[in-house]
Amino acid sequence: MNYENILQFKGTWRVYQARVLDRAENYARDGKIHIVAAPGSGKTTLGIELIRRLQGTALVLVPTITIREQWIARIKEAFLCDGVDAEAYLSQSLKNPRAITVTTYQALHSAMTQIQDGEEDYQGFSLFQVLQDAKVDTLCLDECHHLRSEWWKSLESLKEKLIDVTTIALTATPPYDSTPAMWNRYIAMCGEIDEEITTPELVKEGSLCPHQDYVYFNYPTKQEEAEVMRYMQVHPDCEELDPEIEKHLTNSLGKIESIRQITQHEYASLHGRLHMLILTDYIRKEHEKSIGNREADVNLLGVLPLFENLRRDAQDMWSDMRLGVLCGSIIVIPAEAKDALLKTVGDSGTVTFSKLGSLPETEYVKVSAVGDSHFLIPAVTQLFADGYIQVLIGTKSLLGEGWDSPCINSLILASTVGSFMLSNQMRGRAIRTWNREPDKTSNIWHLVCLKPWYESSFGTKPETSEDYRMLTRRMEHFLGLHYTEDVIENGLARLSIIQKPFTKANVANMNATMLALSKERSRLRERWNRSLTIYPKMEVVTEVKVRDKAVPRAAFHDAVAKMIFSIFLLCAAWYMAAQTGAKTGSAWFGTLAGIFTLAGLGMLSYCFPKMFMLGSPYERLKTFGRGIRKALEKQKLLDMPDSTVVTETPEAYKHVVYLQGGSGRDGALFSRCVNEFFAPVENQKYILVKHGRQRGNDCFFAVPDCFSAKKEQAEQFTECMRPYIGAYDCVYTRAGQGNVLLQEAQKAAYANQEARCSMRRKVTGRK
Repeated sequence: MNYENILQFKGTWRVYQARVLDRAENYARDGKIHIVAAPGSGKTTLGIELIRRLQGTALVLVPTITIREQWIARIKEAFLCDGVDAEAYLSQSLKNPRAITVTTYQALHSAMTQIQDGEEDYQGFSLFQVLQDAKVDTLCLDECHHLRSEWWKSLESLKEKLIDVTTIALTATPPYDSTPAMWNRYIAMCGEIDEEITTPELVKEGSLCPHQDYVYFNYPTKQEEAEVMRYMQVHPDCEELDPEIEKHLTNSLGKIESIRQITQHEYASLHGRLHMLILTDYIRKEHEKSIGNREADVNLLGVLPLFENLRRDAQDMWSDMRLGVLCGSIIVIPAEAKDALLKTVGDSGTVTFSKLGSLPETEYVKVSAVGDSHFLIPAVTQLFADGYIQVLIGTKSLLGEGWDSPCINSLILASTVGSFMLSNQMRGRAIRTWNREPDKTSNIWHLVCLKPWYESSFGTKPETSEDYRMLTRRMEHFLGLHYTEDVIENGLARLSIIQKPFTKANVANMNATMLALSKERSRLRERWNRSLTIYPKMEVVTEVKVRDKAVPRAAFHDAVAKMIFSIFLLCAAWYMAAQTGAKTGSAWFGTLAGIFTLAGLGMLSYCFPKMFMLGSPYERLKTFGRGIRKALEKQKLLDMPDSTVVTETPEAYKHVVYLQGGSGRDGALFSRCVNEFFAPVENQKYILVKHGRQRGNDCFFAVPDCFSAKKEQAEQFTECMRPYIGAYDCVYTRAGQGNVLLQEAQKAAYANQEARCSMRRKVTGRK
């Protein structure tokens, strides 16, 4: 399909978009282009341009109807040439494909299984034949990471039938924290990640605003604490809690007080400039009758109970803070915003207003639509941006993904979702830039309930509550600004206010410090700017942190042995020349002494510096990293040739290694190889076994997966590594003696339970 004079981008490419497009031809060599781009990066625009450049007839699959319509709108607004009939080239129906057909994964599943869905009847419909007739040769997958199992099966079935198709995969949230099986399935569909456009890069480019994560801790309520204590009395030797008890803590009603404190604090700080979003899991529609009734108990996490709690607070404090509710089944706005809503809706639909609970209609009203209500969400979103609502409360299912409201400058995650995918989508709602407020910054609030018994005799690890572990999982995948240092990295350690012990006094102090720090919005912007301008060329690298004991010593021992042998040769030469040769006067002894001297000096000149080079774990890790890089380069697995291996020592007895200067794919591949090499031996196809197999932590290592497809690859990897790690043999584990050695390696790994290494992402760069 030739898109000349049909599609042409009308804007200007951002720096990171241009970088991806410049490298796209290389990425497509394996038939797959896989781009990870944070929310707000313009990945839809990138996807359209990639389709245009591939000159293919494309099928674009998206998660929702709303996103489907956004794709079509974006093509028309930003690409379609003047005078071109959109209907001739664009389609939203699988039954009538065009040059670019955009549809949902649900529609694909319905078509593949020949059933009727909400929009089309696919009974008797042959999707594969239709796509074949349309000559579809480009498949674009938008956010395919969290499909339902049956949708995923339909997608895999379609992919197997399509021949010579180039796949473009676009996502903001790859399933980093999924199971290994799910990750492998995802990579098999989308290909290895070719490029990652990260949040820090988007902040530097001005596409996202400076932001910070804050944590507000609470202890369980007295009733919840009593439940936990009863459990601990029945199970006094159990450190971990029952899942039902953990659920009590994750949904702790103590979080309601946290939400109230944060909301009051943020409103006192910003007043009318506050645009806060509170996302929670449930509406709690049954509590509508409690709204306005002071006697009713609304102590429950949910949209309507939170609305009533905050409404009562505002009333008690004579505050003019205005609230709103935006959910699929209920919408609430301040009564004073009715005229503005009607003006915004215009001719798009018909709106009715009704009483909310026991409140007078002069305070708040419910909003309903006559017929189709699709126009209400953008209309209420506009009210929010215009300041008629300071605090908007909704569910993660409606507002947590795909909804766009760039005015949000404070977000409270009152949801139990811990996965990277969904929490990143929710977090992404708050960090968009807003043209009305060029200096916008955003605060993202995480709520954490701790175990209640730190000072009692039942345990000493409140941080091991499921809520705290969920926070830890979230932070592992978010690159953000350190609280005190001008560095950008992932992990909980960057939230340096969080310190043990978690006594009640310390928790109260941490919460107070979090609130105080969250007010310093101008300082937050300054610190982001400083952190992002340290290096002219910024890149995100994946560090692998390795313990001293895990770094192979064999090469060092070899160097020491050779140096000792070289000294022996020199001593032998001296003895021959000074003793035997002098006494006998034989020229033969002199010649032999000379040969020994030259050999000894040559070996000494080689081994002496190498012994010092390999003398410390830090230096050995650096040379080991060079070996990995050499193996990748030799097997033509690197995209860019100018990368270098960097090592650092961030803490005692632990060192990090990463690849700098290559593509995002190169860096990720290098770090994965390092991590797999140090991983415990389980059932790897090839392993490295130390000569003599002396007992020790460095007796067995795994051959990384990317070198394990063929015997020649594994052996070439071993040859590349020997000069750096020492005398190891490559062993095939699927038969004979190799299987015996595998079992021995598995026992050694089981005996050594301490993790050899860990991975972390951070922003770095070259000056």
